[in-house]
Amino acid sequence: MAERAMPGLMRQCELEPENARVHYLAAGELMRLGHREQAREHAAKALALRPNDFSTLYNLACFHNLAGDTTRALDLLEQAVAHGGGYLEWIINDPDLKNLHDLPRFQQLLGQIRDMPET
Repeated sequence: MAERAMPGLMRQCELEPENARVHYLAAGELMRLGHREQAREHAAKALALRPNDFSTLYNLACFHNLAGDTTRALDLLEQAVAHGGGYLEWIINDPDLKNLHDLPRFQQLLGQIRDMPET
């Protein structure tokens, strides 16, 4: 599926170069296909476009975690929580982040999320 999706995602990146979502989606698919450097370029572009956006930070945290960079993933998750505006249950329940659950830093982040007032 990733191979079939790539031409459309890459075309969308050309049509909407300022759309962070298209870039972080492309980054994830490129990583799945083993194109690590190109994937990182799209991830960096997405972050540059929307550095304070919960969805961008969250999705790039998933991207970096799946790429094996747990430190960067946790940095981005902490930023996402600090900026707010997103669906925090994603962080708690996303299987892309499951390997982080036992880390003290992730547990601290969960504590912050649980202490937040409900909206």
